[in-house]
Amino acid sequence: MKKQNIIIYALAFLLILTSFYLFNTWSELNRVSLENENLIEKLGSLDEKQVEIEGLKNEIVLLKDDNALMQNENKLYKNEDEKLNNLIDKLVIMDIKGVWKVGVDGLKSENKIINDLISRTELIPYEGVLGGTMGFIEIFLLNDRWVYTVFEDGHIVGSSLLKYTENEDILEWEIVESFMY
Repeated sequence: MKKQNIIIYALAFLLILTSFYLFNTWSELNRVSLENENLIEKLGSLDEKQVEIEGLKNEIVLLKDDNALMQNENKLYKNEDEKLNNLIDKLVIMDIKGVWKVGVDGLKSENKIINDLISRTELIPYEGVLGGTMGFIEIFLLNDRWVYTVFEDGHIVGSSLLKYTENEDILEWEIVESFMY
């Protein structure tokens, strides 16, 4: 009987030891399974991040294209600016005698020219942006025919070269050249 008891105790001990081993193995399996699930979620998150990165790369390409277009436009505006400056250089700039001569030749003063021009915003061939209204901010009377203007709407700026003539005390205007900066 003693031998039987020892065998029963040994079997019970082995059963308890096997139970602990299986329980520990099962716990470890669950822990590894949870880790795998977390890794799979992170991998899915990485895939989303990869898609987001690709989208950002595409956006960078579009921004680079926009930048190249803007640089080309800037070159065009610089060329227009040079053309306008060349036209201005060809004009005879009015001196003090020229201003006086304008008054003698029929226009009572240079103020008449400037005041008439200020009221003629239709001579600005560009629309304001972002709710702004175009208006002249600088007017340069160059001689008895030519006026150089700078205009803006609070957001964008441009300039123009205008030609004017007086017809029966009424000023008639012509836009010679105009561009935006």
